[in-house]
Amino acid sequence: MVVVEGTACVETGPAADGMTPARQRERTARLAVLAVIPTLAVTAYSALASNSLALAADLLLTVLDTACVLVAWTVARRALAERPAGLDYGTGKLESLASAVVGVFMVVSLCLVTTLAVLRLAQGGEAVAGDGILIGLAINLVYGLVNGGILLRYRAQRRHDPSPLVQSQIRLFIDKVTSNLLMAAALGGAVLFRDTAAGPYIDPVASLLVALSMAFWAVQIIRSSIGELIDAACGEDVRRPLVAALGRCAGSFGDPGAIRTRRAGGVVYVEIELGCAPEVPVAAIERLRAELLGVLRPLIPALSVAILPRPLAMPAAPRLMAVAA
Repeated sequence: MVVVEGTACVETGPAADGMTPARQRERTARLAVLAVIPTLAVTAYSALASNSLALAADLLLTVLDTACVLVAWTVARRALAERPAGLDYGTGKLESLASAVVGVFMVVSLCLVTTLAVLRLAQGGEAVAGDGILIGLAINLVYGLVNGGILLRYRAQRRHDPSPLVQSQIRLFIDKVTSNLLMAAALGGAVLFRDTAAGPYIDPVASLLVALSMAFWAVQIIRSSIGELIDAACGEDVRRPLVAALGRCAGSFGDPGAIRTRRAGGVVYVEIELGCAPEVPVAAIERLRAELLGVLRPLIPALSVAILPRPLAMPAAPRLMAVAA
C-alpha cells in the first residue's frame, strides 16, 4: 500500500533568508546563549557589590535563564542531526520536554525570589546601597534591548516554524524583557526615593512583581508542554475543518474511510484512508495532500497529513440464476 504523507510548517523548507527552520532555530538559540553569558558575569558583580534584594533575585534568575537557553540550544543542535538523539521520527517530543524543563526552572526561580522578598519585607525592608546599583540599572536597560531583539527574532521565526521550542522561548524572553524593565524601574526608584519612608520597600516589592510575571509565563509554558507530551485525539476544532476540506478537495476520489487524528509534540497528525481507483496515479494523491495542507494551514499551522489509499469497493458480480421451464 502506498502512503502519501507530509507536513506543513514542520521542517517544511527554507525560511525567507534561505535557512531551514531547524538551522534558524539553532542559530537563534546560539545567539541567546552568547547574549546571556556576559549578563551572568555582570549581574553577579552588581549583586555582590550591593545589598539590593532585587539584584540578588536577578542573579538567581539569570543563572536559571542561562540553564534554560543552554537546554534550548542543546535540543536545537540535536535537531540538526540526521537521526537527532537517535530519534527516527523527529524531535517534537524532545522539544516539548525541553520546554517543560524551562517551565520548571522558572518555577524554581520564582520560589527563590518570593522567599527572599518575603523575608526582606518581614525585616522591615532596607534601603539599597552599593556600587552595584548603577551597574545593575545599566545592565538591565541594555539587556532589555538585547532580549527584546532576540524576542522579535523568535516571533518572526514562529511564522514559518511554530515548534514547541520556539513557542517556549518566546514566552521565556517575554518574561526576560518584562523582568529587565521591572528591575530597571525598581533600581531607579530605589535610588531616587532612598531617603523616603517608601524607599526600603521598593526593592522587595519589585522582586515580588518580577516573581508574579514569572509565575504567569511558567504556567503558560508548563500547561502547553504537558499537553504536547501526551498523545491525544483531536477534537472538533480539528476534525470539522478537516472533513470540510476533504469534501471540497476530494470530490474525484471515493468516500474516505477511517480518519485518525492525534496531537503529539506540538504537531497535529492526520491519517486519512481514501478510496482510489487502481488507475489513479500517486501524483494525483500528492496533489490532493498539497491541496488539503493549503486549505488547513491557516487554521492548523503545525500539521502532518498522511493519505492511505485503499481500493474502491468493486460492485458485486451478477449472479446467473436458472429459470425453471
